[in-house]
Amino acid sequence: MIKQITNDVKELWKLLHPSSAIEDVHLYMPEDTDKAIDIGLKFHGVEQASPRLTLSEGYRNGLGLCIFLAMAMADNAKDDPLFLDDVVVSFDREHRGMIADILASKFSERQVIVLTHDRDWYSELKLQLTSGKWQFKMLLPFVSPVAGISWSHSTSDFSDARAHLPHRPDSAANDARKIMDVSCAVIAEKLE
Repeated sequence: MIKQITNDVKELWKLLHPSSAIEDVHLYMPEDTDKAIDIGLKFHGVEQASPRLTLSEGYRNGLGLCIFLAMAMADNAKDDPLFLDDVVVSFDREHRGMIADILASKFSERQVIVLTHDRDWYSELKLQLTSGKWQFKMLLPFVSPVAGISWSHSTSDFSDARAHLPHRPDSAANDARKIMDVSCAVIAEKLE
């Protein structure tokens, strides 16, 4: 099982960091104990027994995500949904896009539920995952205990911004500006 997960971690790592100086990422069982698993890698060609001292927080989080996804791939016979909750907190835009590529290529036949507070990544995912298999929903802002939390019925973020107009026009304008900032940047990047 360790070898299978290691092979998948290596593959996922290369997809997430194609031009990285970090290579040969692998899981291993340290010789001094038979109950632990650690992660080895080469950092600029130098063998490292653990990523804790050499990798940044973003790279460690990326490595953790690769291990999590590799474990999910190893257990894909169950057909359980895969939940990812705000996994891109310490990722830059380039790596966020690569996560979408991984989801599309490795988990296209599995139910994946991605939760995020990050409007930028939400917009990027909507543009990248367009195969017809993906659905995107947004929660409406909390209004009252009677209404509770509910899904937006619109497919446009602008409709949600318009919903603020009667009571919070400043919020509506801020939301519209944020939507334009994100959407225009993502579209411009796609158009190069």
